[in-house]
Amino acid sequence: MQPLTRPRLADNLRLAGNIILITLDLPVDERETNQFIDQLAQATRSHVINSNWGADRFQAEFEHVSHRFYLHIEWNCEAMWLECQQGNENIAQLLDLLTQ
Repeated sequence: MQPLTRPRLADNLRLAGNIILITLDLPVDERETNQFIDQLAQATRSHVINSNWGADRFQAEFEHVSHRFYLHIEWNCEAMWLECQQGNENIAQLLDLLTQ
């Protein structure tokens, strides 16, 4: 797994409705997932508040300043995305906040 830098992350985020798709390769196991979470937190200057594992999914809640957002990884769907914790928050604003 390549290191996740802020510029690399910014190049691999795409707005899609009210979510931000992450177009990077999915982590292949728990070790890579934990490494990705650590690197995502560092690249976005955020910290992990909570995380949950499911049979084929992972979800983590992050906090950046006063904004909270979720990371979802779904292995069956082969997808990763971010969404605001509060549905009424502006997803484009979150994208700007995480990539500036």
